[in-house]
Amino acid sequence: LAGGGLIALINTRRESPTVYLLGVAAGGLAVLAFALVPWWPVTYAAAFVVGMAGNVAIVGETSLLQSITPNWVRGRVMGLSATLSTCASIAVYFSIWRLPNADENIIPVLWATGPVLAVFGLIGVWRYMRSGPMLTPFMNVLWRFVRLYALVWCRASFAHRERVPHEGPEILAC
Repeated sequence: LAGGGLIALINTRRESPTVYLLGVAAGGLAVLAFALVPWWPVTYAAAFVVGMAGNVAIVGETSLLQSITPNWVRGRVMGLSATLSTCASIAVYFSIWRLPNADENIIPVLWATGPVLAVFGLIGVWRYMRSGPMLTPFMNVLWRFVRLYALVWCRASFAHRERVPHEGPEILAC
């Protein structure tokens, strides 16, 4: 629900890579906290954040997949994505169940997985924020923040984009 709510607030799928990658980074940091801090309140909070950030990432990934898939194959692509995701989950669950002393042996795996997810997400956000239509990476970061502000806080929407000329003057009406 959190992922769907964030994508809905942004009001466009173009900004969903930011949400997706921040979800991956937050999930990685929560996995690391889960592995490093053996205190029950921290463990429960980290497990909650892992679940929420994981679902934010899943909704963001699904939104991206839907936006790049043509309508005539969308059902097949989404079905294949769900099938592969389920098969991967079953394989992971089955392999964890078969490990001897799984409760103790899973902690080193979490020590490795958490930083990898966090670094992947943060590098992805950094690279995505620096890319865009502006001439410099710094201007692209500013453009992305202004765009998010306009889409979320001001609830801006785009109408008749096809009528905007590629060259020459334009009138922007807010």
